[in-house]
Amino acid sequence: MNEGKNTISADEFFQRFTIRIVSEVAPGILSTGTGFFYQFQVSGKTFPCVVTNTHVIGDGHRVTLVFSKKGADGGPAKEHYRFDGDVSSLVMRHPQGIDLSILFVNPIYEKAHADGSELFIATLLKENIPTLDYLNSHLSTVEDVIVVGYPDGIWDEINNLPIIRKGITATPVRIDFKGRHEFLIDCAIFPGSSGSPVLVYNKGSFSDGASITLGERLLFVGVVSQTYLHDVDGKFRVVQIPTAVQTQLYSQVPNNLGIVIKSSELFGFESALSLVP
Repeated sequence: MNEGKNTISADEFFQRFTIRIVSEVAPGILSTGTGFFYQFQVSGKTFPCVVTNTHVIGDGHRVTLVFSKKGADGGPAKEHYRFDGDVSSLVMRHPQGIDLSILFVNPIYEKAHADGSELFIATLLKENIPTLDYLNSHLSTVEDVIVVGYPDGIWDEINNLPIIRKGITATPVRIDFKGRHEFLIDCAIFPGSSGSPVLVYNKGSFSDGASITLGERLLFVGVVSQTYLHDVDGKFRVVQIPTAVQTQLYSQVPNNLGIVIKSSELFGFESALSLVP
């Protein structure tokens, strides 16, 4: 985790590495979801991106993003930079059709710079994604997880801060749930949580396989994509979960189980990025 070349604390990182996405997923229909900053390194080139679910960003014809500006001390300022426009030419969908898309943000950074603003961006890196060997040997079946995002579109619009929630893994991260590269978490997941990053985070001490390790651990393990909902008649279904900006009445109740795409699926973008001039 970093901000430019400067390492920041985990507390600051949790507040600054996500971004609220308002998108026009269909003509006249706006929804909110979550994105997060991730930096790809491919073939000697760097690609700073916002990662989210494809169903959050739609075709990218109209997207609103609010960035934190960088202050004189190098940290986040109270002022924000609002981007509102068409990003369809900046969106790459996952080559294997997985519900993930990336938004290239360098053009937005350059526009902000031209407008006299520097943006404060905290970024996840490939090194934050645990290897399969690490998952098999160092993670327990039940781990504490942090989910960062904008449930029901809720955020601190004054300070441009997300909502941080805590839960546990409901199925082991190392196992593909129902044969897909996914796992379940037991956490309050509501509309607007789509695209939320899921992190295993321990501070002070944690179980690292057969022993207890002192220190801090932050692992980026997945991206929330769907949740289970119960209808009023008792039936349950799996649904994608951006939230409509307009207030609606719901007859479905979440059961606090989120379906999470494994973070290793981001590697699927690398072959396509290697072809980008």
